[in-house]
Amino acid sequence: MRMLGRTRAGFTLVEMIIVVAILAVMTTAGVPRLLARQDQWQVSSAARQLANDLRALANLSVAASQSYEIDFLLMSDQYILPGTNDPSRPSLPYRVDLKKRFGVDIVSTSLPAVPAPSITFSGHGMPSSSITISLAKNAALASVTVAITGEVSITP
Repeated sequence: MRMLGRTRAGFTLVEMIIVVAILAVMTTAGVPRLLARQDQWQVSSAARQLANDLRALANLSVAASQSYEIDFLLMSDQYILPGTNDPSRPSLPYRVDLKKRFGVDIVSTSLPAVPAPSITFSGHGMPSSSITISLAKNAALASVTVAITGEVSITP
């Protein structure tokens, strides 16, 4: 388009406002799905951490030929390995706070809540019982199961 002998270069203010409005609508539509994905990622990460710690404890039991226990502190969303030292603080037992670290709650376990649910791995790496630990954040859920055979699995 010609205007007073000059060619038009660039965008008008109205065109810029329309583009910004379209981007705002697209962003608003995508944010809830992104937040739901983030919750699921955090629950999955917490489940993998717990499953890896359970496997490591079973392996440690076999390597040391002695029993090791893991206690689940449901009220504080933590688990503790009383006979194992924390690598970053060797004077303290190994403790993982799922709420602080991942923003995830321990919703339930398949063992009675009183006293605190716990499982012991024998010197052969076998668990004292099977257990399922359910983790959640908002609508995102995952479960970690230790079978009586010692196999650890995650169900998203």
